[in-house]
Amino acid sequence: MNARKVLLIDDDEAVVSYLAVKLGKHYDVVSTTDSRFAVAMATQERPDVVLCDIDMPHLTGGEVAAALAGDARTAAIPVVYLTSLVSPEEARELQG
Repeated sequence: MNARKVLLIDDDEAVVSYLAVKLGKHYDVVSTTDSRFAVAMATQERPDVVLCDIDMPHLTGGEVAAALAGDARTAAIPVVYLTSLVSPEEARELQG
């Protein structure tokens, strides 16, 4: 049986490295620190879930999620936001 695959997207290399080590024990992990490559990676890698930072240069986490949702090849992939910078109000806006 193949392990589930996680796509990590975060502009902080330390965060990506840490999560890759922790999650790599149980999942196949692919990652990028450049949000501009997120949709292409998701299309190519077909992850089971995307873990995505919100506050990034180039494309924000919300923009990445919208791009994934707008592409039929990636629309069904769940996106989980990684951040410590979101207020409850911002979290509600991202859901909707």
